[in-house]
Amino acid sequence: MYGVVSLLDEHITKTVQNLWIDLANGFGVRQFAELTPYPHVSYQVAQQYEEQELVKHIEDFAWQATPFRIQTAGLALFTGAHLVLHVPIVRTLGLSKFHQNIWQTITPMGSGISPYYQPAAWIPHITLAEYDIDPENLACILAHLSSHPLCWDILIDNLALIWNPGKPQDELCYKIPFQQQRRKVKAIRPV
Repeated sequence: MYGVVSLLDEHITKTVQNLWIDLANGFGVRQFAELTPYPHVSYQVAQQYEEQELVKHIEDFAWQATPFRIQTAGLALFTGAHLVLHVPIVRTLGLSKFHQNIWQTITPMGSGISPYYQPAAWIPHITLAEYDIDPENLACILAHLSSHPLCWDILIDNLALIWNPGKPQDELCYKIPFQQQRRKVKAIRPV
């Protein structure tokens, strides 16, 4: 699986990582943080991309983008076959347009694209726990997290590509800063 995402700023990354540690130590909930150790906002997830072409397009997209801020609002849960505990992001018109533009730019290069990230269905969020939460531990986790301040103001200034090459942990392949950072693409691994 590949994910086209934005990594969070340093302060919020540390905040989310501390919450992951708290959930692991207090409730044994650690599977998501161990699999994807990069707090992020996802724009699209796919089974496969034409990677070189994708990187070229998201680099072009990032060079035209300017940093912007997002806000979170509390705590929420995706229900279904497996529960996903997350911090929802307020979906503004500007964020929706950004997502729709990136979606249109990268969709032709992907296959096996998750329908959950389509512009009409997309619910922006930061995942706190997935895979190892269940109805038995959920109530205690929610009670515990209810005292944490989860309304954050976050600077979004990059696009990144996260990949799971069949290893126990996702890899950060690329981080591409928006135009005001004007640095070269940071390739984390050779393609």
